[in-house]
Amino acid sequence: MIRKVLNRILRRWELPLMLQTTVVTVANRRWRVPVERRHWASVAEPFMEDVLQQLLPRRAGSFVDVGVNLGQTMMIVKSIEPNREYIGFEPNSTCVAYTERVIALNDVDNASLLPVGLGNVATILALDLYSPSTSDSMASLVPEFRAEQPVYARKFVPVFPFEDAARPLNLNTIGIVKIDVEGSEWEALQGLEARIEQDRPWCLIEILPPYSADNAARVERQAAIWQMMSALDYAVWRVHKTAHNRFDGLQRLSEFGIHDRIEWSDYLMAPRSDADDIEELFRSASSERAVISAT
Repeated sequence: MIRKVLNRILRRWELPLMLQTTVVTVANRRWRVPVERRHWASVAEPFMEDVLQQLLPRRAGSFVDVGVNLGQTMMIVKSIEPNREYIGFEPNSTCVAYTERVIALNDVDNASLLPVGLGNVATILALDLYSPSTSDSMASLVPEFRAEQPVYARKFVPVFPFEDAARPLNLNTIGIVKIDVEGSEWEALQGLEARIEQDRPWCLIEILPPYSADNAARVERQAAIWQMMSALDYAVWRVHKTAHNRFDGLQRLSEFGIHDRIEWSDYLMAPRSDADDIEELFRSASSERAVISAT
């Protein structure tokens, strides 16, 4: 009751909204999160919670999150396994500051944020924001990634290969990698390639569709990612989701394909030697539809 009254006073006096917090529930854990400009972190992709509930207990090692945004995946990981080592890469300073606040408010241990993008060379790049929000989840390091949309703002951010950025951490074996970087997946994977080859992590990657063969840049990026993961002897599954964005099965792929289905953008990749275990894991965890035959 006191908190509700205080929040009303803060809104009325128009004090900085970062002083306000709300509570969200993630994987049965309650989190205090800052309210900033009437927005706050919440899990907009509940299928990720479903998938990580299965993967985390069966894959030891550090969790590497490439594209932290407001800490949504961090909250899932730390709700399921509070002691798991979490390493997050995020070039947007607004998102880093917000997620640091989430970590502090909730006394999260063993979590490190690296305020850089992950790429194949050490450089400075332009981060294009495609909405008025300074924490825009659609922001991209790829020039004109959304050529049909106006760029609202641009930040210049540092980008490093994984080994350069993570050197101060004395990192252990990586167990799981999540990549959600709005178009720069290829560069992020290049920056991680040596560690992927060494540690053989399971990878959850969002790759947005090319929509048509005319979008040559996206088609070429898809092809480069497929070639790299094939050379590393990885299998690829598309993650299917329900109308309510919950997990609805895996589909083993022989190619990404050219499509215009935004809901087909999420993929699980794992060493081929783990493929049978992956499919059995999700088959036993869900319905008979949980693993769909290869295309």
